[in-house]
Amino acid sequence: MIQRAPKLRTRPIRAGRANRSLVIGIAVSLTLIGLVALWSTRTDSQKAAPAVDASVATSTTTATDPPSPDAASTEPDRQGRESYLDPQQRLKLFDLERADLLLGHALDPFYAAIRAGDAAAMRSALASEFSGRVPDLPEGARLPLGDRPYASWQLPIRDHPIDAASAVEWLTEVRAHFDEVTAVSFGRNRNSPQIIEGPDAMAESHGVFRIAGTRAGGGLLELSGRFRLGHKGMDPNRAVRAAWIHELELQEVQLVASDDYLFEEVTDSCGIDVDALHDNWSDSNPTKPVFSGGVFLGDVNADTHLDLLVTGISRSWLYLGHGDGTFTDSGWNGWTRVRRAGHDFAYAAIFDAFGGRSPEVLHGGRFYRWHKGFNTLVHAEGIGTVPNADVSLCDYDRDGHTDLFLLNCGAAPPAGSRFEWFDDARVNGRGNVLARNVGRRGFEDVTAATGASPGHGRTFAATWFHANDDLWPDVFGANEFGRNVFLVNRDGTFEEAEEVDKVFGGYSMGVTSGDIDGDGAIDLYVANMYSKAGQRVFSHLDLSVYPQSARRMFMSSVMGNRFYRSLGDLTFEDRSVPGGVHAVGWGWSGALADFDLDGWLDVYAPCGHTSVNAIRPDG
Repeated sequence: MIQRAPKLRTRPIRAGRANRSLVIGIAVSLTLIGLVALWSTRTDSQKAAPAVDASVATSTTTATDPPSPDAASTEPDRQGRESYLDPQQRLKLFDLERADLLLGHALDPFYAAIRAGDAAAMRSALASEFSGRVPDLPEGARLPLGDRPYASWQLPIRDHPIDAASAVEWLTEVRAHFDEVTAVSFGRNRNSPQIIEGPDAMAESHGVFRIAGTRAGGGLLELSGRFRLGHKGMDPNRAVRAAWIHELELQEVQLVASDDYLFEEVTDSCGIDVDALHDNWSDSNPTKPVFSGGVFLGDVNADTHLDLLVTGISRSWLYLGHGDGTFTDSGWNGWTRVRRAGHDFAYAAIFDAFGGRSPEVLHGGRFYRWHKGFNTLVHAEGIGTVPNADVSLCDYDRDGHTDLFLLNCGAAPPAGSRFEWFDDARVNGRGNVLARNVGRRGFEDVTAATGASPGHGRTFAATWFHANDDLWPDVFGANEFGRNVFLVNRDGTFEEAEEVDKVFGGYSMGVTSGDIDGDGAIDLYVANMYSKAGQRVFSHLDLSVYPQSARRMFMSSVMGNRFYRSLGDLTFEDRSVPGGVHAVGWGWSGALADFDLDGWLDVYAPCGHTSVNAIRPDG
């Protein structure tokens, strides 16, 4: 009998800085409010982009309680207005977000009191009639971990409420488990409207909290969960009365302890020159690149050691591995002149294309091979080129040769195509391209013949996996500005399956697949954006004023990464929130691996966006 993991567990990897700049919060809030208004000016004029020739050239072959999206069954009529929201509604959204920024300022002294273990300062924030619900903590400051690298506890919430004095005692006990508290946060994803009704109005805020740092006795410790905060006392001048917190209820609380970080940073000793990579903060070009490529592993020179290809702005680097975690720069200068938003940019892949002794390197649409005499990569003559596009490797026709699924067939959309934030119909931009490996003759475009690209859109990533019980690999594509795509392979041709996500399923930027719950069926982990600001904005929207097609998209765009558990019959259930793997920030991709060697797949979820300054990254 296969045991099912009841919940995916979070584990400390690296302590981060506690607070982000308010600039990020303001920017995200303004952007989302702007997009809410922008919908009205875009959706009515949306139309299909002109067809483009996407052939492949070869040498011989051509939140919590969100508003219901079904709040109204009738389609609204703007009656000539520029926006579905009137000026008062838009102003209210701005006021609500401004109030949340003030609430963030009000919480700062409370955070400082927890970090310092200052009982008097904690008490000064709590009202005399304060009521709280908290969990019981394990006894003793040094928690036993046994023989595992980490341990986690789901903490039961006490049956009875506590008063202000007991709350301070509990917070003091929490602080005693730490040697140093490095991060405290109560991130709000929903505020009640009373937050803008004056200092005497009782308001509620909901969200996720985190207290993290070094553990008393050594190691790392993190307490996290959900919260409900009842408060009053804020005013427009950013002054906060004493005793302004009236209620604090903690929910779904988890305590995680580790003897050390699960990963060790070896940047300085591994031989990779990270200083040579592009740095926007030292770039005088006013147009800053958003993407800088990626990293790719493969045994390029066939010496049984994994090598590392790093693609960046204007050039790429090949580092040869020594098998001990260290690398040496091969001296290969992978210069690319493919332009993207004013910058040179290359996509890449390392794979055995034609059954040779060493794999081919696809870089910027051209193929390279390792030349032992020259001790470097050289252009592979006679193969031809493919579009410079992100690629998902597959053997879709099961002939033993690696085929290419080229995502959106290049970096830029064709001339004349439209850009839309809400491309539900996937009509804008380019289509994907399926290139079949025909051996030494190169690759041929079989997209139309196989039905591998229904619609256009902006596919960021794709994963090939077995979604059913046949032997033909199926594919799921993550679409950044519209619905994701799920294609079932029927003996070498594809048909679009029913939506994986029954609510919407889109605005995604990465995807990986694996048997996360150990039941023998392959699950999906999809990278989306988790935005507390977005959830706050959309929770206050009257969704009935928007077209039915827009309502589901709004909330889906900010609810975070998705864990779709396969039911084994081409259907999936969303287990993102129960699995505890959704709230990771601005997700870009994901990876599944058994990092701690316990037999269960773990999740690595990269996230972040533009850094707010040169020292502190956003993530």
